[in-house]
Amino acid sequence: MLSSLLLSQILLLSSSFAEAKVPDVNECLNPNTCIEPATCENTVGSYKCNCPSGYIQKPGTNNQCQDIDECSKGYCDLLRSTCVNLQGSYRCDCKSGYENITPKICININECTRGIDSCDKTSSYCTDTDGNFWCRCKTGYNQGANNKLCVDVNECLNPIACIEPATCENTVGSYKCNCPSGWVQKPGTNNQCQEAPSP
Repeated sequence: MLSSLLLSQILLLSSSFAEAKVPDVNECLNPNTCIEPATCENTVGSYKCNCPSGYIQKPGTNNQCQDIDECSKGYCDLLRSTCVNLQGSYRCDCKSGYENITPKICININECTRGIDSCDKTSSYCTDTDGNFWCRCKTGYNQGANNKLCVDVNECLNPIACIEPATCENTVGSYKCNCPSGWVQKPGTNNQCQEAPSP
């Protein structure tokens, strides 16, 4: 009889405990629950550590984040820039001849339209290329070093530039044929002479 009474009291007590609400423990009040930069989110009966943008959950942990290496994912155009991984982010450092329009996008600099090229305007025309420029030589000039320099062509080195008795005179970007005394330039030519008509 005593044992059945004891048993009914135990059953009554256990049903009272089942109906009672146990208060939730806020694990986020402990500053060591989640390790920065993770932020703690309290949930009923537990908690969750959330990683900010640019981070993922560190493998093997539930309270730590690790940086995403965006550079290993090819987020920058490596022809125009160098990728620099930052904590939680990245940036694209532009190579020579390019500039940022955003910290992550590089575009070509048109040196010709900006007037920051090194072309000599008397001997060449600036031509923009992707990430660079070159100096296109005018007539009478040859391409020099690195496509950035034009040098005068000495046309007088060509033995048929002027036909005797004319003599060749090199000029900047061109040449001229000079006739000796008593001679004049032959009509319709620029490299031949003929005897001057008698007065």
